[in-house]
Amino acid sequence: MAESFAELLDKRKRTAIAIFHRFRLEVAAGLDHVLFVEGFEDLAFYSRFLPLGSFRPEAVRMTFGKRNMDRIVGLYYAEGLDSRCEARFIRDADFDEFLGNLPAGERVVILDRYSVENFIFTPSNFEMLLAARFGISADEYDIPACITRYENGVRQIFQHLAPLFGASFAAIENGHSLDFNSLDVRNIASVFFATGDLSELTDEDYTRCRIPLEFRTEESAQRGRSFVEREPFLWLRGHYLALICSAYVQRTHDTLCAKRTAGEIHTLNPNLSTDFSAAALAERMGAFCEAPTILQDLAA
Repeated sequence: MAESFAELLDKRKRTAIAIFHRFRLEVAAGLDHVLFVEGFEDLAFYSRFLPLGSFRPEAVRMTFGKRNMDRIVGLYYAEGLDSRCEARFIRDADFDEFLGNLPAGERVVILDRYSVENFIFTPSNFEMLLAARFGISADEYDIPACITRYENGVRQIFQHLAPLFGASFAAIENGHSLDFNSLDVRNIASVFFATGDLSELTDEDYTRCRIPLEFRTEESAQRGRSFVEREPFLWLRGHYLALICSAYVQRTHDTLCAKRTAGEIHTLNPNLSTDFSAAALAERMGAFCEAPTILQDLAA
């Protein structure tokens, strides 16, 4: 189906060149501080901590992706705007940190984790969700054990995906554009939390992510296993972490509802929203986050 004119225009407005052109006009009009972030999730997360120093909420701009940001960084320095506008570019580390493909620049702030979701879907924030939103009492439910199951689940799924990560590294290094969002991680997590099973990834899973099967080798799998030796809550792809948390919160809610029906617990919040989508949880759990240390220099 052909794209409409409005869709084509919107896509053009989101290109790096178009975003930088608007930025350059704003600088000419007097803009002297700006915070660039990658996407909508970043905008919602970082804006809640502003103002910091001279960085104001109204001066946050989206680049619609890391590649756009990297190009805008280059244009920012190439055209000498760094002497006219104090900009900060908050950039996800994602796989580029592991692959050594991060952009350089004094004003580029690289996260110390995969992405913004890795600030949000932490065990401590999940524990706060249980207390503040679920209203569960530690006298009625073993909250530490619940948190441990979440931690172990994230770790096991992270390790399970090692071969796919390794193949994706090889594909990226050979110039392929991948589609990680097509892997149904929420279903993988839901089955795991219900049964404890993790089915072996199939050729279809790789193809769905646009990873050519030629890169599904033992060598690439070993590279993936090296990657997943890292701390999962920092380095599991943020969107995947959000989906795993979504599946686990749903599973936990179902368990607690069954216990309440059986008369085993009495403190479950009856007005709790049952929208446990990743987006809804990002908003609720993000509210528990403190300002990341990467923002501290903005207040200087």
